[in-house]
Amino acid sequence: MTNVEFKKLINKYAVILIVSYGLIFLIDTVMQRIFPMNSDSTGELRLVIMNYHWIFHTLINLIIALFIINDSKKLEIKNNLIIVATVLFSLVGVCMFLLIANREIDKASA
Repeated sequence: MTNVEFKKLINKYAVILIVSYGLIFLIDTVMQRIFPMNSDSTGELRLVIMNYHWIFHTLINLIIALFIINDSKKLEIKNNLIIVATVLFSLVGVCMFLLIANREIDKASA
């Protein structure tokens, strides 16, 4: 992997993270407008309203994890901790992946 390919990888994940966090913000805003929290909400509706953020966030983290799995196969990086970290918190997983990819560049150039 060359430095140009690594810069493309950084740009790819920067765009993915910006779009994902923007999408989560947009979904939060829309859902709060559609389902405002008030005292006459039923128990099930209140549970869904309180947890929709985590559901969408986890789905987006899974999509980002699929991108990382695909790129790690291309770079021949075998580290399942990166995938687990991405599913739990996408920013940490992406940073770990880029650090290991950078290490692979250093190994290849040495």
